[in-house]
Amino acid sequence: MPPSIVSLPSPPKIRSAPARPSISSIPASPRISSSPTVPVSTSFAPVPVSVCPGGTLPSGA
Repeated sequence: MPPSIVSLPSPPKIRSAPARPSISSIPASPRISSSPTVPVSTSFAPVPVSVCPGGTLPSGA
């Protein structure tokens, strides 16, 4: 009987595991506000692109 009782708390612990993912979904909300930073990184994308041609100059030298 004691082992069966132990198996009972085991399933609840598994449910608490998915509960943690839902908590990470809460931080996901802040990540949504960081989504504006995503477009910002997009503007940075052209910057590295210009660095690529810039690297061609030293490469040619």
